[in-house]
Amino acid sequence: MANYTLQLLHMSDGEGSTLTPQTAPIMGALIDRFDNQYANTLVLAGGDNFIPGPFLTAGADPALNGVVGATALGRPDIAIYNAFGVRASTIGNHEFDLGSATFADAITPAGAWVGARFPYLSANLDFSGDSALRGRVTAGGQQASAIPGRIAPSTIVTINGERIGIVGATTQVLERISSPTGTEVNGFPKAGEPGDNQTERDDMALLASQLQPVIDGLIAQGVNKVVLDSHLQLLPNEQALAPLLRGVDIILAAGSHTRLGDATDRPAAFPGHDATYAGPYPIQTAGADGAPTLIVATDSESTYLGRLVIDFDEAGRLIPGSLNPAVTGSYASTQANLQAAYGSDVGQAFAAGSIGARVQQITGAIDSVIRTKESNVYGFTDVYLEGDRAFGRAQETNLGDLSADANAAAAARALPNQRFLVSLKNGGGIRASIGAVDAGGGNDPNAGAKLPPLANPAAGKPEGGVSQLDTENALRFDNKLMVFDTTPQGLLNILNYGAGLAPGNGGYPQIGGVKFSYDPSQPAGSRVRSVALTDEAGTVIARVVENGQVVAGAPATISVVSLNFTANGGDGYPTKQNGDNFRYLLADGTLSAPVDEALDFTAPANLPANVVGEQAAFSQYLRARYPTADRSYATPDTPASEDLRIQNLSARADTVFNSGRFGTGGNDSLTGTAEADEIFGYDGNDSLSGAAGNDVIQAGAGADQAFGQDGDDTVQGGAGNDFVSGGFGADSVLGEAGNDL
Repeated sequence: MANYTLQLLHMSDGEGSTLTPQTAPIMGALIDRFDNQYANTLVLAGGDNFIPGPFLTAGADPALNGVVGATALGRPDIAIYNAFGVRASTIGNHEFDLGSATFADAITPAGAWVGARFPYLSANLDFSGDSALRGRVTAGGQQASAIPGRIAPSTIVTINGERIGIVGATTQVLERISSPTGTEVNGFPKAGEPGDNQTERDDMALLASQLQPVIDGLIAQGVNKVVLDSHLQLLPNEQALAPLLRGVDIILAAGSHTRLGDATDRPAAFPGHDATYAGPYPIQTAGADGAPTLIVATDSESTYLGRLVIDFDEAGRLIPGSLNPAVTGSYASTQANLQAAYGSDVGQAFAAGSIGARVQQITGAIDSVIRTKESNVYGFTDVYLEGDRAFGRAQETNLGDLSADANAAAAARALPNQRFLVSLKNGGGIRASIGAVDAGGGNDPNAGAKLPPLANPAAGKPEGGVSQLDTENALRFDNKLMVFDTTPQGLLNILNYGAGLAPGNGGYPQIGGVKFSYDPSQPAGSRVRSVALTDEAGTVIARVVENGQVVAGAPATISVVSLNFTANGGDGYPTKQNGDNFRYLLADGTLSAPVDEALDFTAPANLPANVVGEQAAFSQYLRARYPTADRSYATPDTPASEDLRIQNLSARADTVFNSGRFGTGGNDSLTGTAEADEIFGYDGNDSLSGAAGNDVIQAGAGADQAFGQDGDDTVQGGAGNDFVSGGFGADSVLGEAGNDL
């Protein structure tokens, strides 16, 4: 018997967005072309097939009834996957963001809506307590064509007489990062049991023990080719899981948005997506039985189509040597790849009845609804606002700063007498960048450059304008704002939790009104070294933590404005354990009455009708601070070595207490403000001036000039030949080593 050649085409984390009308039709056209090149093609999706945001909202507009049949939230996204020819999808976390009922409505046939024409899979979730979904659950091991729109632990797809088993796995931290209403993760405490929503964690040994019986069940049915369709959030989870399983040939890893590629692939830059690959496509490893296992992954927003062409021998054993890098790999959804795939037939890519044309019809209808929001401009930016998860889940970003400051400004209006106000949000709540990426062409040296938002003359949007559409796309969840009180120790505990998260975790903090340093080499829970509260200008107004310990004299009560998701313990934050006096922020500039901490802060029934969301706070902040092109936001995003609010001590020195006025180790010129400043030159030949205010100025090593000017200043020259001057005021001047004047 000849070898069996399987072509697996796969996509992950579709997460419909403003990019989707550009990328999804091209992905559909690539699927159409590649499908015709091999007899045995299997199309799979990795979950997160929709997400809250302008694409999801616009997709529910009645204007789409003629395209979808009967539209509602999520249905157009599912219709795109139907057009792609998806045979099965795993369940991701974002399917539950708006509750289980929205998920059920999106996949269930109803009237003119055909529902999902493929099953959703997960072998480690318990739906018995979920009234919206338990009626959709069916037994595993059935043919996918027999259970469209159903939920099962596994399914079988038969292609030209060969049966391929597919098993689903969903992230074990689902209940901490999304909002299922009754669905539980197996292996952890269930609703009403101690530890529910608190003890869930990534445990690959546990997951393997749950998946292996399902895999064995397929093998017992005579299936000898098995794909694990998993959505585990972090690619290292799939890499750790692979050697614990027997009988799995391919793992489709989703949730991490990881771009893998081989030497023949061409990465492309999209807004929020760099033109890089994180590793080889596929990753080759082995299972517990020693048999080869291939791991594949692609990026989100329909930006890349994964294509794995692999042979199996007559016993169903995978043959890694059959991989051809010229065919297998990661295909960016670009015009260049479309042209390369179709050649002289490129005119057929969107011919009537083609996959590309069907997807284009859906996305075009949504895009026409969305574009009306482009004309509503909130403010201006001269720089690209970084929202790529690779940055927002690992370090401070300028979009994280800007949105955290917007939330703080909204809370400050309701707390006019509270000087000590911290803003805390999760980096995972930022879903897209605001700006554009220079696509370039040929050998253009500017290709990939990150730019401010482009003008959209058709919508009346000027260059640099931040529109309603940009805002809704970046802050898709529109989480509501809450204020609570904490102590210095409570704030330290909360920040230590955030600093203890691994890069890539959606709980990584973005902050305002505070800055802190942390040492990632220390154990999680004790990494924070310094914490200072700051004013709107970033000037330190109170020291809270030094050397990991709360300092004497730290403010007794610190108010925190947070997203209701984070306040409720989302992403595992110990917020309720370290805070009290939780209140919602209201549109009239006041706060609600204190909310019982036993309640779910995210449940719609518990939300005041006039609660403020972060989209409204962001738009109001832009209108107040950056309303015109000549008053644009102008702070570029910086690498971790230059971040001021979140200082990773593996990348930079701790300068939390110097108000951000510090040298680089080179020859610096630093000037203070009219307030009290702390200025540090470090190494190099520096020129330091405190200006007005009671300043602390330290020159460091090098030939320096340090001037205190007005105020009661402490001026220290350090090692080197220094010129040190106190100026007016009661000054303390110290030259230290060197020939000083």
